[in-house]
Amino acid sequence: CPLYNSMNKHLEPVFEILLPALEEAKIEYWVYGGISVASVAGRFHRRNNDVDIFVLEEDFQRAKETLEKISDESFPEKQKLWRQKFEIKKDNAKLTMISIKRRGDTVIFLFGDKEKVYPSRILQKIERNIAGFRFFTTTDEYIRIMLKDYLKLRELLPLKKTKVKIPVDAHAILSNEDCIECLRRPIWYF
Repeated sequence: CPLYNSMNKHLEPVFEILLPALEEAKIEYWVYGGISVASVAGRFHRRNNDVDIFVLEEDFQRAKETLEKISDESFPEKQKLWRQKFEIKKDNAKLTMISIKRRGDTVIFLFGDKEKVYPSRILQKIERNIAGFRFFTTTDEYIRIMLKDYLKLRELLPLKKTKVKIPVDAHAILSNEDCIECLRRPIWYF
């Protein structure tokens, strides 16, 4: 559908300039969030404001320096507990990068101020292509698990304050049972 393919055209510089720069610098990254959900769904199902990626903690500084060289605008780095976060823009397309920790056979993510530990298999890389945009994610299984964990770990706001993207993403790749478990509401409620 042309509408779905064009709704994220504004992110083209991320996919054509920023992510390839990381690959050229041999820095591994994984797209997560709304774009990864779209990769599981097989198409874009909503407009995304940015592309979210995670990199290993030991690669974060080098990735930041690589991206700063080619960006139009960067925002001050933020740190929450141990997790680093960095946002940049290229031609008004925004990329948000966070660090994750590898500890032995596990990987640690920080959702808000809560740590979530996953097996290191979450770092398996799958090449994706949606609407001509090429990028890497983890497996479908872990994209679903991460979305469910994010939904369970965050404090659910009252429905009127819940971000619309959350139930839209959940509806795109989760079963009705998973939505009830994670959102405390069935898909049709939204």
